[in-house]
Amino acid sequence: MIRPGSFFVLGCIFFASAYAWADPPARPLIYSVNPAGNGDFVGAPHKGSSFVRYQELLFQRISEAGSRSARVLASWREVEAEKGKWDWSNLDDEINLCTRYHIEPVVLICNIPAWVSPTGKSAHNHPPKEEHAADFTTFITRMAERYKGRAQYYEFWNEQNGCSWINDGCDNARMAHTYLPWLQRCYKAIKAVDPAAQVAIGGLDDADGHAPIFVEQCYQLRRDKYGKEKFWDAIADHPYSKRPTDTIEELVRKLDAIRAVAARCGDAGIPIWITEYGWNAGEMGIDVQQRGTAEFLKAFSRPDQKDLLIAQQLAVADFEPVHLGYGLCDLNLRPRPAFQTFQELARPGIPRPFSLRFVLQPDGVPVISGLIASASEKEDPPSVVEVFSEDGKRLISKKGDPNMLSVDLPGLPHETPLLAAVSSIVGDKPDVPVARVPFIVPRGLIPNGGFEGLFRAGIPWAWAVTGPSICRDGGALGKEYCHGGDHALLLAQLPSSPRRAFDDQVEAPVRAAQGDSFRVRWFARYFGPENQAATVMISAALLDPDAERDTRPAGKPIGKDWTEISLDLTAPCDSPILCLHLVSSTLPKDRWLVAIDDVSVEPLRR
Repeated sequence: MIRPGSFFVLGCIFFASAYAWADPPARPLIYSVNPAGNGDFVGAPHKGSSFVRYQELLFQRISEAGSRSARVLASWREVEAEKGKWDWSNLDDEINLCTRYHIEPVVLICNIPAWVSPTGKSAHNHPPKEEHAADFTTFITRMAERYKGRAQYYEFWNEQNGCSWINDGCDNARMAHTYLPWLQRCYKAIKAVDPAAQVAIGGLDDADGHAPIFVEQCYQLRRDKYGKEKFWDAIADHPYSKRPTDTIEELVRKLDAIRAVAARCGDAGIPIWITEYGWNAGEMGIDVQQRGTAEFLKAFSRPDQKDLLIAQQLAVADFEPVHLGYGLCDLNLRPRPAFQTFQELARPGIPRPFSLRFVLQPDGVPVISGLIASASEKEDPPSVVEVFSEDGKRLISKKGDPNMLSVDLPGLPHETPLLAAVSSIVGDKPDVPVARVPFIVPRGLIPNGGFEGLFRAGIPWAWAVTGPSICRDGGALGKEYCHGGDHALLLAQLPSSPRRAFDDQVEAPVRAAQGDSFRVRWFARYFGPENQAATVMISAALLDPDAERDTRPAGKPIGKDWTEISLDLTAPCDSPILCLHLVSSTLPKDRWLVAIDDVSVEPLRR
């Protein structure tokens, strides 16, 4: 049986549709996730294709979670690396993705180019030299003009009271006098272009509750130097918690301390934006990350937090090459329990699947099937499966049962990446998809067995990978990781893994009928430190996708040279799943990789 939530492993691509949120909250932007991730680490061949670009996958995941806003970076050092030479492409891409997926951008203005820097180098921890104030204003003005009508929330700088300002050692709690003149210039330039825009004091480092010191300085300096002039509309905060318990009380204490300062300075009720919060699952555990996500989202919606307008979880995916980090998903965009918790609270009343997959019927026709949990005691609307081509063209739209989904999809093109988006019908149109399943209709018995087709987020198209390993395209690293062709599936165990062992399953559907016999063949090798051996085993089985997986076949060892493994297997049912299971004992402390390539399934003559 496919484990609950495993449909997320398959579903990565999202094609935008009209939003129909059930009972939208009064402050919707408190349900938000930021698009941090690391596409460079997992690797993404075919980077020119928008269908598999990692950055787009991040926004698709954000949308799937139910996020209403996301923080995007307006980095002056990238936009105008050379004076007068403007390149808005990175920010344009992120603003366009926000627009495409109906996400409100919160624009973080940060970083300076080398030509305005007091150190002569581009930086994230210095304001420009004073002589470049006019250049700074020009940058801000151009940005506001470019995105007027598409962005209305801006914050100036990031943790300027901590490690992202002038003094070394993160000693900037009392440096507001150097920050305020630049905030004033930023505020005035944006408001001159777009009076409706909102500008916040940049997200404050508040892990230890120090934010009120900086906020009070800002108010005092504004009063003493600028009179009643206003140049912020909100205060942004990063109330990280270092303890896994009492998180809500700690959160409220930090926000109340900021509120108290604002009230003393005649600014009671000023909006608060939380532009980062979250927990490193590697330090606190997946269960703590999940519990904290639930507690914070519930606290944000309380009446006593009505001035809290924006709250953004730090990262939809890990952004460092570790197995456990701040992400609601891992590097390969496979959701953790906290993602599902966020989704349930951000998208109330939405029917959601707890198993969803594609299989191949014996005649080769793909089927999208699974169970969808009811959203309420009322009868759920019918489901609909829409299939899209790589260029976004809709090829098929078919209705299915609300909760017991099984939709066959005949007549689709072979050997090309396709995407099935599963939604409910709202009115007469599909709602926001509850899941997405990438698949390929093979000409033979198995899709993408050589892994020469597209990868997305490090996983070969039409395959699923479960377990703690990070997945990469071996071809993105070097030919030694490929047995044949230019691509291979590479699984990485890193020293930061809590177990330092392989325990992963690599799966794809097989076109077969019950009782058919096959020879399954593949190639594998492992890479590890010199003079260090490890026992790495790999096995294969044809499984009934609806049956419990209570046994594992005996594995065969692989070594540091390419090992060919061949097994004869019999299909236990129609439309089985091929499962390659990779397992090892505890590995030495260094980095270990296993490459799998050229998987084939051939019928045996009776």
